[in-house]
Amino acid sequence: MLFHVDLGLDRVFAYRTEGGWLGTAEVAFAAPEGSGPRHLMSLGGGRYILLTELSAELFLLEQRDGRVVELARLGAAPPLFGGDNLGGHLSRDPASGDILLTNRGHDSLARFGVEGDALVPRGWVPSLGHHPRHFTVHDGKALIINEKSGNVALVPLPGEEGESAVLAVPGAAFAIGEPSPTAGPSPA
Repeated sequence: MLFHVDLGLDRVFAYRTEGGWLGTAEVAFAAPEGSGPRHLMSLGGGRYILLTELSAELFLLEQRDGRVVELARLGAAPPLFGGDNLGGHLSRDPASGDILLTNRGHDSLARFGVEGDALVPRGWVPSLGHHPRHFTVHDGKALIINEKSGNVALVPLPGEEGESAVLAVPGAAFAIGEPSPTAGPSPA
């Protein structure tokens, strides 16, 4: 099955393969109106994480009986943040398997865990720039591309210790690094 997110329609669509071709799109998950699904990531075992751009929320989803259902939902920024915020990039910490995402407005890198059917916030660190668009992770640090401030920042992951650094790189929008930013431990 192939999934795709549609920000404008607030839907996650699923396509079954039929004779080597994609079949008709079916609505797998209807996100709240105006939330703007941005990224969908598999956790394995029929579970998924959805990050919305417009409402900046994180959803824990699960496939059940041919449907995708919501198990949990949390805001991507800290609960007391009152400013405008957009969900950015979504990935995993290759070491812990925790969920990592960027907040564009709160200008941070966030870490969340999955415990049973719940999403658990594990912390936020400043992105050291404005509008963090993309990041890659290696050895407990994130290389964050801050689109509107034209810089690239190297920061410790939330909960980790270490030095930070910032380099001006106007126009940067994407980072590639090893290991793959979406790599993570295989779910048990």
